[in-house]
Amino acid sequence: MKKKAIILLITIGFITLMSALILVSVSIFERSFSNVQNLEDRNRFNVLFSDIVAILNKKVKDIKSSEDLDNFLGVYPPFSDSKSNLYVSIEIEPKVNRININNLYYKHKPDFIIKAFLERLFLRYDVADGDLLYRLFLDTIDNDESERGAQTEIVLKDFDFRNGKIENKKHLDKILDYYVSLTGDKSVKNIPWDRLIFFGPRDKKYILDCDRMPMELVEVLFGERMNITCQDIKKMGISAFNYSPFKKGVDYPVTCRVSFLFGEKEQKVEFDYDIKTHKVSNIERYF
Repeated sequence: MKKKAIILLITIGFITLMSALILVSVSIFERSFSNVQNLEDRNRFNVLFSDIVAILNKKVKDIKSSEDLDNFLGVYPPFSDSKSNLYVSIEIEPKVNRININNLYYKHKPDFIIKAFLERLFLRYDVADGDLLYRLFLDTIDNDESERGAQTEIVLKDFDFRNGKIENKKHLDKILDYYVSLTGDKSVKNIPWDRLIFFGPRDKKYILDCDRMPMELVEVLFGERMNITCQDIKKMGISAFNYSPFKKGVDYPVTCRVSFLFGEKEQKVEFDYDIKTHKVSNIERYF
């Protein structure tokens, strides 16, 4: 009887061990399959992304005037392929119809034209301590860790924070959150930053496309919301910024947003593309 009980225990133990091994094997297989699937998705995404860039390279050759640029910009009608179950949507918008915030620290010194723009902006949106936010921006855009004011070097408080330029909206939000933590002033969250600024290279000046400026920017620069063109600005004799209509041959970066839908799986990519140089930069993928 004891012998049968021992055999039964051994059998149960063996089955339990085999079950555990099978579960581990299934888990490993599922992870491997998932990794293969992810690799296939990424490879397919990379091919499609390369195709999109090739199409842009071809399409921008036809842009010779401001009217051609208008035809290039905007939301494209989505297209699909029933065989591959693929759905693609594309949106292209200009960047240089706004202010490059990183030019605030240009060629190793503050740019007082952009400082004046920020002062007008802070006044319009009732920012309590505009000088502090201005110094936070400067201390982020420069490369050193010397504080321009009390607690204005975020990198000294946050190990993950980066100096050298304001990289993107997430980076800007970190600065704004830090400002709010110091002052309690949440007015900076009401500013439509994406309609006013973009995050370009620190020491590169672009035109300010005055034919396509958002109404929010026009309001800050000219005191009221109104339709305005480069010709209007020329008549006013205003030259504070590098106001200019689009011309063939100028550096003109745009933001491209592409969404790929494979069945029920969606993948997105946002990137900058320069119409003149065909250069792709600042790629951000969302899987």
